[in-house]
Amino acid sequence: MALPSFLKRGWVWILLLAALLAVGLQLPDWLWGPKAPMYAVSSGPMLKNVVATGRVMTTARYEIASEIVGTVVERLVSDGEPVAAGQLVVKLDPREAQARVAQARAALNQLVREQRPVALAALREAQARYSQTAREAQRLGDLRKRGLVAQQAAEQATEAHAIASAQSERARLAAAALAPAGSAEQLALAQLDLAQASLAKTEIRAGADGLVLERLVEVGDVVQAGRALLLVARSGGIEIVAQVDEKNLQWLQVGQAAEVSPDAFPDARFAATLGFIAPRINPTTATVELRLQVLDPAPELRQDMTVSIDVEVERLAQALSVPNDALRQMQAPRAQVLQLRAGRLIATEVVMGMRGVDRSEIRLGLKAGDLVLPGDSKLRAGMRARAQSSAQAD
Repeated sequence: MALPSFLKRGWVWILLLAALLAVGLQLPDWLWGPKAPMYAVSSGPMLKNVVATGRVMTTARYEIASEIVGTVVERLVSDGEPVAAGQLVVKLDPREAQARVAQARAALNQLVREQRPVALAALREAQARYSQTAREAQRLGDLRKRGLVAQQAAEQATEAHAIASAQSERARLAAAALAPAGSAEQLALAQLDLAQASLAKTEIRAGADGLVLERLVEVGDVVQAGRALLLVARSGGIEIVAQVDEKNLQWLQVGQAAEVSPDAFPDARFAATLGFIAPRINPTTATVELRLQVLDPAPELRQDMTVSIDVEVERLAQALSVPNDALRQMQAPRAQVLQLRAGRLIATEVVMGMRGVDRSEIRLGLKAGDLVLPGDSKLRAGMRARAQSSAQAD
């Protein structure tokens, strides 16, 4: 059924109004260009930072090791526990060492109570025999001169005296060795000291104050001399060790202030100081090692924790700057920005100064309040555009 003519005219007017409305909505974009987010060139303080990732380390670590072969019978500390210098941390089975001490002590007692008296008695006996043979040799010598005894008897007496003299000297030397402070006693005492030192080594103690990072032995383990039993972080502060790209080396100096933030606690911030810059570059990674001292360490900073590092390398009290995102075709110190000027995007060359993590100083080419286009915008130079008033923040 055909529509009445007045209805046909109504649809025509509706379509015409819709077309006019669509044209009206697009007219501002045709006349003045589309609205787009813009960055405003701002003036204010500016920092240049070098950012890196590092790890928490103690200034020194050491291993507690056994000096002897033994079996672990007791481990007195575990991971994360503090230790003090001299504190007993591991015990080895002492029975064999105790037996050696008892053996050495028995040998010393035997020397004092048995060997020394026997040696003294032997010395007295040898000295008496020496005196007797001396008298006998003298007597027979005198009788031989008067022809009262045979020459052979006198010679035998002289020989017996010589033998007694040698025996007396040997007895004297043996008694001297066994005398108080003599060589035999000194050797026995040294053997006792050695056995006692070996026994003392069954009790293994911490060499310095610190924190146990890792236990490397359990009860029942047989350990060899030199084997590490515990890994300890020495007390006395922590440092952050980081590797940064060598291109940042020109900005870095010992003593620069830094801020450290643990990845596990991103809201935590700790002041630090750059204390060391390695004298060489790692040729494999093209990085240089930095070490930073944390000024006031807190429990959140745990050993081997990953942290973010922000080293302040330069500060300007006042500077014009734009977000790095706005810079195009960079060939330092020059770059290009798309500036909104008189409603049109103009390619403007700028001279950069200090370049920070997210903003760069503009020394020539722009002034405060100028609007520039973000780098991810699809608009191009020569196009008309309008700034979104809500997006002109820096």
